[in-house]
Amino acid sequence: MKPTGPISHNKFYFRAALLYTVLLVAVSLYPLHIHPAQGSDKLVHFLMYFLLYTVWNLAGYGGWRTVVLLFLLGSALEILQEILPVNRSGDMMDTLANASGLLAAYFAMKLGKP
Repeated sequence: MKPTGPISHNKFYFRAALLYTVLLVAVSLYPLHIHPAQGSDKLVHFLMYFLLYTVWNLAGYGGWRTVVLLFLLGSALEILQEILPVNRSGDMMDTLANASGLLAAYFAMKLGKP
């Protein structure tokens, strides 16, 4: 991924994107003691990944490669939830919600540029 855009060297956004990514990974793998109602977390997944792409785009790392890499990250987290002993389970619908959030953010950023 190469930085793109006029704010490609903005350290603040890069650090924010890194911090948000680390927090998303931590939250995704943190053991749950309660389980959300079936399907109730899909909007949360959509919004988390919409924001994930947005902060990386603001850091200057937007584009299809970023979408693909972040999708792979989300997919890996769903697999890890299934195999690690963290009282969580992977869900293909979560992966779909993640992908939807990434794509919505990508196209929103594309449409927002002059």
